[in-house]
Amino acid sequence: MISIHCSKPGEIHLKGKIFYTNGSWEIKEVDFMTSMNVPAFRNLYHGPDFITFLSKVNNGNIIFSSVSPISAPILKLYNTSNNEVQNLGEGISPVYIPEKDLLIYMKAKKPYGTKGEGSLYIGSLAHLNDSKLICKKSNGDSSLRMTLMYRPVVSIGGERVVFCGLNEIVTEYNYTNGEIKQTDIQGLYPLIWRQRSNELLCCDKKEENFSMIEWTSKKRRTIDLGNLVYDGFVYIQDEDLLLFTTEMGETLNLNCYDFKNSTVRKFLPNTYMLDGIYFPADSIN
Repeated sequence: MISIHCSKPGEIHLKGKIFYTNGSWEIKEVDFMTSMNVPAFRNLYHGPDFITFLSKVNNGNIIFSSVSPISAPILKLYNTSNNEVQNLGEGISPVYIPEKDLLIYMKAKKPYGTKGEGSLYIGSLAHLNDSKLICKKSNGDSSLRMTLMYRPVVSIGGERVVFCGLNEIVTEYNYTNGEIKQTDIQGLYPLIWRQRSNELLCCDKKEENFSMIEWTSKKRRTIDLGNLVYDGFVYIQDEDLLLFTTEMGETLNLNCYDFKNSTVRKFLPNTYMLDGIYFPADSIN
């Protein structure tokens, strides 16, 4: 079992901002660019429905899913500088591809967290009404908690995304040539992509563990993130750190896994992150 260390002030150096939601109606900000090297917390946006799944656009802009128990999810574009919000249309789990100005997202006919099927779409952010259907995707898990445990669509570079498709088979989609192919990986849910090792972090809900899959060989290795890991998987590429929410006693903490030495540290105590994104300082106006 992995041991959990507490990070001391200044021990983990980030120069940027984390935008995140705790599953309520708000988007929150953690600013690490302070003069005292102490993170500053701020509430930004308060919406009418639950907020899930954030995707980075540019200059601090965010696309997020606004979900309701009585209607289909809505995609919204949020400007963190001036708090302006623009409705983009129905959808959930957005993944923005800045090099192509493409948005890959899901649509669900039923309210989020209910049994049914979703469909995967791709379109230009500027012309989302002209999006085309990629494929239909099963979503048979009625548990909102287990549904939010994984990010349905993950960008893996090389003009490809992966998702857990029909029969829980991890499926790869090339958004340039439109090729869709199933892999031999089944029962695992993609979470984040680690480019430097060409690996995909996945969650095995049945075994309740986490694996790294080297994408060329499909070789699998288990990593230990500790007990009672929940949500909020954010990979910070420059620092090679993985942030995630975990439970310790009666409190929820934001921990970090350092890929460089395979250690877990308590990063931000008493902080619950359902989903989030990290903007380095040089990517924010």
